[in-house]
Amino acid sequence: MLVSCAIRNLRTEAKGRPWLIVRVPPRNMRSYWAAGRGCLWMPQLAPSLDLLRWWRERVPAANAARPGTDEDRAAAWPEYVRAWRAEKSGNARYRDALFEAAVLAALGDLTIACYCVDPRWCHRSLVLADIHNGAPSLLAGEER
Repeated sequence: MLVSCAIRNLRTEAKGRPWLIVRVPPRNMRSYWAAGRGCLWMPQLAPSLDLLRWWRERVPAANAARPGTDEDRAAAWPEYVRAWRAEKSGNARYRDALFEAAVLAALGDLTIACYCVDPRWCHRSLVLADIHNGAPSLLAGEER
């Protein structure tokens, strides 16, 4: 089973081995390892720093620590998704990580986590969709 959650909820919501799909890992990542969570840092499933900066500039409240308005996020989200797709299109490291996630999820439990609290405006939703939509072709070894 494949699930997603915010990093701050890993201790209560994680199923199986957590993958941190963030560009910069949390400072307390060692505490997750020490707690037996065995977190794996997977920056290839995270947006680039440039895309993160764009999102934060476009939606000033797009920060896990500060609440923002859904209207601002909804207005910027389609453009973010287009930029995400352009950034990840043809990216072999991204495709390989998706393949690995699809295999692990098929074999057992896997949690993907990042800093975002609301999955509606988070790249986790895009990664989950890519895994679910691309899993059959990925597992068959086909290009998408």
